[in-house]
Amino acid sequence: MITLNKRQKDIINFLESKDEYVTIDCIAKFFEVSSRTIRNDLDSIEDLIKESNIILERKPRVGIKLILKNGQDIQEVINEQDYKVYSSDDRITVIILSLIIKGKVTIEELAKDVDVSKNTLVQDFKLVTAKLEEYDIQVSKKTYYGITIKDNEEKIRNVFFSIYSKLSDELKHDIKERLTQETNLKDSVIKEKIEKIEKNIGTVYSEESIEELEIIILLSINRYNNNFKIDYSEREKNSLIRRREFSVLKEILSLDDLEICYLLKISDGSRRAVGGKVNNITQEILDELCKTLNIDCSNDLEFTSQIAMHLKVAIHRIKNNLVIENPMLEEIKYKMSFIYQITETILSSKEDIIGVKFPEEEIAYMAMYFDAIFERNIKSKFTYKILLVCNGGLATSSLLKVRIGAMLPELEIKNVCRLKDLDKELENTDIDFIVSTIPVKADKYKVIKVNPLLDNSDVDKIKTEIYNKRYEKNCEYLIDLVKSDNESEIIKLLPQDVTQLDVDIDDWKEAIEIATKPLVNKNKITKDYSKEIIKVIENLGNYMVFIPKVAFVHATPDNVLENSMALLTLKSEIQFGSKNKVPVKAMVVLANKTENMNLVNLLEIITKGDNIEKFKNAANYDEIKSIT
Repeated sequence: MITLNKRQKDIINFLESKDEYVTIDCIAKFFEVSSRTIRNDLDSIEDLIKESNIILERKPRVGIKLILKNGQDIQEVINEQDYKVYSSDDRITVIILSLIIKGKVTIEELAKDVDVSKNTLVQDFKLVTAKLEEYDIQVSKKTYYGITIKDNEEKIRNVFFSIYSKLSDELKHDIKERLTQETNLKDSVIKEKIEKIEKNIGTVYSEESIEELEIIILLSINRYNNNFKIDYSEREKNSLIRRREFSVLKEILSLDDLEICYLLKISDGSRRAVGGKVNNITQEILDELCKTLNIDCSNDLEFTSQIAMHLKVAIHRIKNNLVIENPMLEEIKYKMSFIYQITETILSSKEDIIGVKFPEEEIAYMAMYFDAIFERNIKSKFTYKILLVCNGGLATSSLLKVRIGAMLPELEIKNVCRLKDLDKELENTDIDFIVSTIPVKADKYKVIKVNPLLDNSDVDKIKTEIYNKRYEKNCEYLIDLVKSDNESEIIKLLPQDVTQLDVDIDDWKEAIEIATKPLVNKNKITKDYSKEIIKVIENLGNYMVFIPKVAFVHATPDNVLENSMALLTLKSEIQFGSKNKVPVKAMVVLANKTENMNLVNLLEIITKGDNIEKFKNAANYDEIKSIT
């Protein structure tokens, strides 16, 4: 059920009162929040009104406008969803955070907070207690007194931030409103204090860090007011008090010394360096990366500096048990799987030296840096070869050739031919795809039909294919780099009881269901694994098809019981995916519970010579066994 928070409803009323378009920056300024927050709010509003006669029109470089059709009353739409219903999981989360915010609370108060009966709340509280036990936090219930949680205060606050960081935007707003009400502090007041801190200590926080610091400050004030106070050893306290930033925070926030020490320690996670040795470790990491990827980044000093600063902040956060949130984690693991694997290997080799265990969220952030430097260094190694098919005269083909050269310099035009000569050209020319001014069918190659004058939409189509080819070439390059020293026979990787060959299916979702069945039957995965794979493909696209016509399908390890793989080959190609569909002839199911080399070992075998053709067209297991 879609529910709007108070600010989102106020935004609707604000837009309804305007006859003209209003920019996002203008709305953000009016409501004293970031532009990013407003964009998220507008997405929620759009989801709510999409089935009504109301349009939220967004015009780039113009602004936003609410358009009502057929006398529709926007207030009716708002009122229909005013009654907020929490899901069971959300209730557990809200109850835990309410316990931390209020300090002491009764069952009746909690039931009112999440709008359920006392009996339902009592059942929910069993799950609340179990969840808190996962963090080694005990709940205390006393008759005529209420419910409290008692533990190390810094630990309790860190649990709050750990849970809060994983909430939806809507729930985050809900919890922030609760904190604001409890502390009786306006959002704008906290923002002003953070701006003063930035100015006085000479730093600039990112939007994400500002939002994080707002919550940190609000919770600190809230817990302090409820008499839950931070405690540090004299040594740690004196170490923090001596820092210049201490007096700045003390003056601006007017809290006691230990609370300022806590805020200083926490805010370091958004900004501060943790020591000179990280610079040396950063250089070691980059040297190892360059060696692994066979690239040179020795002259990219700015990039080295950025990675060093990021690592310093990350190490500080990890050492102090502060949450590292990466909303793109799963997307990075799927879209940059080989870079992620390389990053994980390099970072894990430095963990003993640094004294931290890198969480996968941080590995994913570092993978983004590594992918950027890889792309920057590798792009010159690859060219994209095309065959130009044009039935027009010399003038037409010459003009098209010149325009492609000017607008898409990364393309290498191998030749220009007429349709009648196409088959002969394809026999003798090594190309990546075909660009044609006329309809063409070519079984082995993607054909992009363009206007002879090459308009902007044609350029966009070609760029999309270049991007796809670059992804394929990058993967092929990385596959070669991460090959295992121990080659595994294909029959060990894909035994006969997990292979299904020459199956007649025409739906990609059904194909995934069938491909995963052998692993379900062998108790390697749960039956829900196929649903998770489908969800990933629908959300992230076709990044699993990095070898033409072979999909390497996988999902998170939650439904994996044991490392395993399965193979499905199809009688005929099917269109794979929900967005930008691609042809697929074979599917490899990857199920990884722990890090392993199964995929790399398989790729090492099937990418040799013409093995990939044998692999995806195999009609019986003898043909699979013959692949060496």
